Amino acid sequence: VEDTITFNVEEAPTVTVNAPDEFIVGQQTPYSVTTTGTTSYDNVLAYFENSNDSIIEKVEYLETAVDPHEWRELTGDSFGPAGTGFPFTDGATSEFRVTFKEPGENTVKISLKAVKDGTVVAETTAKMEAVSAIDRIDVVDGADGSAPVSDPKAGQVLLANIVMKDGNTIGTYPPNSNVTYKWYYEDAGNVLGTEAAYTVTNDNLGKVICLDVTVTDQNGYEHKATWKSGAVPVKGSVTGVKVVDGNDGYTEVTEPKAGQVLYANIQIKVGNVTSEIGVSPVNEDANYKW
Repeated sequence: VEDTITFNVEEAPTVTVNAPDEFIVGQQTPYSVTTTGTTSYDNVLAYFENSNDSIIEKVEYLETAVDPHEWRELTGDSFGPAGTGFPFTDGATSEFRVTFKEPGENTVKISLKAVKDGTVVAETTAKMEAVSAIDRIDVVDGADGSAPVSDPKAGQVLLANIVMKDGNTIGTYPPNSNVTYKWYYEDAGNVLGTEAAYTVTNDNLGKVICLDVTVTDQNGYEHKATWKSGAVPVKGSVTGVKVVDGNDGYTEVTEPKAGQVLYANIQIKVGNVTSEIGVSPVNEDANYKW
């Protein structure tokens, strides 16, 4: 006589998160959580912990116990909800969506705890990267409106085209009241311009030009991006110096008089563009010896 022994092998509880690679700031982005193998614990609750609550605007779950289904907000500590946990059904997938209010990285930890004794039966983490809705800034030559610019030159007009992740482009015309621009030197606090277009001058020689843009969407969320020139603008050659009267700033002086203020305007040529470096604003690359 042979005895047959039967073993019931229970599946170990699991919890998995299915989420996109990126979450765009200001957009309700869905993700899902699936659980398996929890039936042997009678009942389990899920507890959420977010590592960076400060960048999250709202977390919602899809309530399927009502018809039609509706989205409801998760509230409480770390969008928990605090102390009570969130009920999950074994072998089911629960739908969530999260809205981030600013860029950054958040890690959500989901712990499944048995209701009867609080034992953690399964746990997982998922990284969520919140990003701007701006894909990139394309700075192009104003002469043709399409040629990319990496090394600006004196006399060149730069146009900023903002390419969004949804494929749309915000150009320079017509002006968009929801966009702000700031042209400036790298590692300097000065502001060169605040329009979508900027004309490079001889005062910019030897500098790296940067551009910050901010796009405010229809819900008031801000999306930011930065562009900077790939190389220092090409320096020109000095072709001469014109000394002018300091009273009017333009009358050329050949025979100075006592008490007369003299200004030195440096004549410079970059490519085919000839211009002058005046006394104002002060050019840090210009040296004078009277």
